[in-house]
Amino acid sequence: MNTRRTFIKQAGAAGAALASAGPALLAQAPQPAAAKKTVRIGFVGIGVKGSSHAGHLMRMEGVELRAVCDIVDLQCRETLEQAKRLGLRPPTIYSRGE
Repeated sequence: MNTRRTFIKQAGAAGAALASAGPALLAQAPQPAAAKKTVRIGFVGIGVKGSSHAGHLMRMEGVELRAVCDIVDLQCRETLEQAKRLGLRPPTIYSRGE
């Protein structure tokens, strides 16, 4: 029970501080946008669900699908073709083939 009261007091104090600082925070000049970083991903298991996830990843800004791996070579090749259709760098394929 004591912990709960302490939390409520701290939350109330934080809310009051934020309310009084609100106009000052809004008056500040906007900060320049941070440099965009690229996340490079290797995906293992490009089956039914995996190919769907890989397709979503290829459409996301700031994400680069660098490699795909599956025991079924055809699944990897389909992901490679999808990347080409989207105008992206094709991922490296890792498969044991037939």
